[in-house]
Amino acid sequence: MPAVSKAVITKTLFEELEKVEGFPYNSEELYGFLKETDFKIPKKSENVRATSAYDCFLKENKSGKGFGDNSNLKDLWSSIKSDADQLEKYQNIANEMNKKKGLVDSNNAKSSNAKLISQLISLKLEQSTLHGKLIENKPYFYGKKPHTSTNNYKQWKLNSLNLPPNHVLSKHILAQYKIDDHFDQKIYTSAQPWYNYISSHMTHI
Repeated sequence: MPAVSKAVITKTLFEELEKVEGFPYNSEELYGFLKETDFKIPKKSENVRATSAYDCFLKENKSGKGFGDNSNLKDLWSSIKSDADQLEKYQNIANEMNKKKGLVDSNNAKSSNAKLISQLISLKLEQSTLHGKLIENKPYFYGKKPHTSTNNYKQWKLNSLNLPPNHVLSKHILAQYKIDDHFDQKIYTSAQPWYNYISSHMTHI
């Protein structure tokens, strides 16, 4: 899959956070907080093209060839794609080039979001400490929507099963738990034991 710019990931995350009811910060404030962390976004064009393994293959093997004249390399590239070690070699080169461009692999987008949220949570805790507020030792919620019925149910269920907050239940198992617990996404009141579970028992932004 194509790489995703850190700037795009951050912009999308902040826009989603602004939509959360009761969330106290806007995008401008979040970018201000971000400047105080070590999460850096290179000042490059948003239209930076990601480098692929094939691009790196062409660069290494097409010396002296005219642009677009790749026909003689077709068989060689096909053999490389069937060789996991050779393909990994070119993919690793491409990954390093993309990092220098400020791009991250789309497969790592979730981990990048988690890192950013973690830093924002830490900053929030630091600010609370500076204002003399007592900080409780609570687990972190790294999701983007801490106030939805589904997310609150999931975290409540994980806690009841003595599982960590970042544990992922399979769709089949989660669906069965929802049936057992009479979970209904449209019904969300204080009558449910998972109501506002994240805000009451976890730290989030």
